[in-house]
Amino acid sequence: MTAALRTVAPTGRASWPRILLSGEAGAGLAWTAADFSRDSRLGGMYWLSVAGEDAHALGAVDGARYDILDHDGTWSDLYEQVCAAWDVAHAAVEAGGLPVALTVDSMSGIRAMLAELADTRARRRTAGALAARGLDPAPAYSSEVEVLVGADLWTLVGGRHRQLMGKILTWPGPVVMTAREQVGADGRWSLRAQDGLEHDVTAWVRCTRDDLPEILRLDVPRRGRLSPAARAELRREYSLRRLVWDWCGCTSETRAPQRPMLDADQVLPGEQPLTPVAAPPVRTARPVRRAPVAALPTPPAVESGRRVANLLDRFLALGTRSEINALWDSLLDLTDDERDTDVSGLITPDIRAGLGIPDGPCTLHALATEAARHVHRTGQPLVVAGAAETGAA
Repeated sequence: MTAALRTVAPTGRASWPRILLSGEAGAGLAWTAADFSRDSRLGGMYWLSVAGEDAHALGAVDGARYDILDHDGTWSDLYEQVCAAWDVAHAAVEAGGLPVALTVDSMSGIRAMLAELADTRARRRTAGALAARGLDPAPAYSSEVEVLVGADLWTLVGGRHRQLMGKILTWPGPVVMTAREQVGADGRWSLRAQDGLEHDVTAWVRCTRDDLPEILRLDVPRRGRLSPAARAELRREYSLRRLVWDWCGCTSETRAPQRPMLDADQVLPGEQPLTPVAAPPVRTARPVRRAPVAALPTPPAVESGRRVANLLDRFLALGTRSEINALWDSLLDLTDDERDTDVSGLITPDIRAGLGIPDGPCTLHALATEAARHVHRTGQPLVVAGAAETGAA
């Protein structure tokens, strides 16, 4: 049966802008955001610092009013703090308070963080495949060895970026994002941020040390498409306050953007979910022999090795008690040989210390047991897991 038609009429009212400030080092991007925080039409500002400028030092900007989101550097904690701030900002607006702004300094830091995630997971996967073939996995962690980052890892990176952007795009106040730009030998600027970020913003302003800010984009329907001459005129008049309150036409009554989160992961009529195919068992491991770095083979499509490496990643990233049962079921789906795979070459001394694993061989099953016990006992993720990944890479 066809669903009933649902429509709404456009209101014509502006929503809060998402502003991208990009430019070269020393262009004052973060300073501009800190200066904007003292605007009396704002109820305050939350500041997310990710490899940006010193957020504490910027508090010395005359009249600056912002609170720094305190996170431990892991994606889960960073995102949870943004979600908590999002809830508080919405509650303040619903209670009749002034809008609260958000600054993300910087989106280049977000991009670097996600790129490191892809590289680390790819190196773990390569190491797992080498170990499954009886080879020494250590060369996979060498910075001199290039590893293949699979499409599924880039999909994971894109998903985490969209997860953060979901909060940014529905923030109930103005959002200022900073990002680095570099000029290449051909004179072209290169934005150091996740691909497509420029399409998610209302305004894009390029700042340099020696010239006026350049208005690259300003999507305000009542102004229409700006000609180069119109953008040049705005360049002479630009300030962040003028952009938000005058050019975008925002007031304390401006609404939060209405953007439903898209989700196409449903089984529709005529579709059938794929049935997982059991992976072949791992062959009996041969004595480990070291492969020369220069002769490192291309990572083979060894499904069994991937399954072991994937479960290792997931147990090291285990964060809450509610995740344990489902993850343990995934472990039981492996073959006996896979559960007994020696993963000692894929874990660092920090992980051993954090989980109380003694030196020597360590099977996937043993590591999973200690990780599950740790989370069940403490209710907290393994604190050293993120640091261990960085060190391993």
